[in-house]
Amino acid sequence: MRFWALILVAAVPHVAWAQTKLEWKFEPGDVFFTERVYAQKQVIEVKNKQFKQESSNTWITRVTVKEKAVQGHVLEFKVESVTYKSSGPAVAGGFDDKMAAKMKGATFSAVVTPAGRIAKFHGYDEFLQRLSEKNAEIEKVLKVLLSEETIKEGLEETLAFLPEKPVAKSDKWKRESVEQAPPFGSFKTVFEYVLEDDKDGEHTIACAIKMTYSKPAADHELFRVVKGGLSAEDGKAHYVFDSGRGRLLRGEKSIHMKGDIVLEAMGKETPMVFTSDNTLKIRVFEKEEKK
Repeated sequence: MRFWALILVAAVPHVAWAQTKLEWKFEPGDVFFTERVYAQKQVIEVKNKQFKQESSNTWITRVTVKEKAVQGHVLEFKVESVTYKSSGPAVAGGFDDKMAAKMKGATFSAVVTPAGRIAKFHGYDEFLQRLSEKNAEIEKVLKVLLSEETIKEGLEETLAFLPEKPVAKSDKWKRESVEQAPPFGSFKTVFEYVLEDDKDGEHTIACAIKMTYSKPAADHELFRVVKGGLSAEDGKAHYVFDSGRGRLLRGEKSIHMKGDIVLEAMGKETPMVFTSDNTLKIRVFEKEEKK
């Protein structure tokens, strides 16, 4: 009997079992909040001297669904707060607690698809002017450290991990992006997702992250990579998504980077070797939390 059952199973066309459409559910007037906590541990060696820095920054963003659009919905992202902590040497003109304070109230808008992809994005120029206070030199540095692509990718880290089609347990899908690594260049990043589990409407998604380094396409007027490169390894992420509510519950991402680079600034070449351990924790909540 078992033999004939196996033949019958082999003869029946493959059936996609219990497929689910995982998508963000937006309605005009909806309001929710996202929290992104970045942490970084770096060790940098310059001229046989070693410098260590640990930093973290926490972004609380208020998200308001404005209206329906052809490709999805128009969402407004308002930065409610940014907190920054650091130990070790700071980057002159770089991100610090004063810069974090200026970000409060900054607003972006984007057309977001049900899968969380950003189809259109607005508000970067105003954001840059807000932070630089129209200081041209500071604006040059910010365009490197906080480029428009960096801001967009930060939003997509919270939104864009869902598949375009219905999936069942063990199904896989991919997303590609270009992640900036200022001022050293960028990474072409491939996110390989798999639906691991579904329990009471909570879908667990795992992700392997593969990154390929590219030098800057053009020399920046402040920095130039003379030689060397970066590599990334052990990249992984994990998300829990509530399909009933159409909301992310929580997520984590981690990656280890290392580099051996000669950087030129103001006519001087500086060899540097570094390692960097980076983590990101995300959560979404419906009501503003009072501190």
